[in-house]
Amino acid sequence: MLPPEQMPDVRTYTALFPDVEAGTLAIDFVIHGDEGIAGPWAARAEVGDELLVSGPGGAYLPDPAADWHLLVGDESAVPAIIAALDAPPRDATARVVVLVDGAEHQPDLPLPDGGAVTFVHRNGGDGDTDGDGMLVSAVRELVWPDGRVHAFVHGEAQEVMHGLRPYLLNERRLTRDQLSISGYWRRGRTEDSFRVWKSELARAEEQERPGGPRR
Repeated sequence: MLPPEQMPDVRTYTALFPDVEAGTLAIDFVIHGDEGIAGPWAARAEVGDELLVSGPGGAYLPDPAADWHLLVGDESAVPAIIAALDAPPRDATARVVVLVDGAEHQPDLPLPDGGAVTFVHRNGGDGDTDGDGMLVSAVRELVWPDGRVHAFVHGEAQEVMHGLRPYLLNERRLTRDQLSISGYWRRGRTEDSFRVWKSELARAEEQERPGGPRR
């Protein structure tokens, strides 16, 4: 409700394990040295520090009518993947692919009884190999269960939007209602410059879409 010039710096996070009765929730911060806003705040946080919170936001919920669920991302998507895995029934079928630095960074995921996870390790690299992202390669190598899939795919924008999205939409023929996909971050960009990149990408795609705006 504040005017734009008085708005505080905003960053978007997944609220994990909310306990209304206890008044608690968990937020997983990633710290990149002294850069950024949220990471340095988290590194200095002490009991009694305050954050302004709004939400919840986001439109994704695992489709209970889907035959199976595909959840793909890097560390930035792990909290959302954990929240998504907590939603379906315990006998749900899920395939999870997560890109992390190495085996020591593999998160403990609450897989359903029909769940399986593939961890992909950068091993000191940036996640790209032979020009094709490691996450993209791992998803391509998956054996897909039968039936209708509902997919959640988020992570580094180049790999997600230019690597995985064409594969899922054009080759796997997923429809838009089967897929929640977006970049959470962009290598080499700050949060603010990444938002500009996303806006430019959205405008370019709108221009290319049949029936969309034309110059």
